Amino acid sequence: LQEICPLSAMRLVHNGEEAMVWTEWVSRDVYDCFDGELELLESCHLVGMLILVYVRKTLQPDITRCRPNSIGIGVGGVGGNKGAVAVRFELNGTSFCFINGHLAAGQEHYIERCQNYRTIMSRLKFPDPSLAWDIGWLE
Repeated sequence: LQEICPLSAMRLVHNGEEAMVWTEWVSRDVYDCFDGELELLESCHLVGMLILVYVRKTLQPDITRCRPNSIGIGVGGVGGNKGAVAVRFELNGTSFCFINGHLAAGQEHYIERCQNYRTIMSRLKFPDPSLAWDIGWLE
């Protein structure tokens, strides 16, 4: 999801409750639509971007190394008005990575959008929080 909240200078430095509200709302609908077969595996948000990854309950025990992360590349090269939110995990040894990116808009910003993409792909890492020395082993 993108633009889940109005963009303001305050939102660049302070998270609101919109991500929680959207997560609850979407989760309720996913539960109803799939008769409770799916559950939220992980979520990640950055300013107005939100990614929600749902999985069948029967697959949950087979999922390992689940990691969320976000990267802001907007204002000053770090602002969350542009960037990406992502979730990666392994399912029975197969790696999956879902990325929601918000890039520069408009045809006139094509080059900037390509640069945004390259920046996200080079800087987005999924370190293992249990290893203090780890700086991106799941590239």
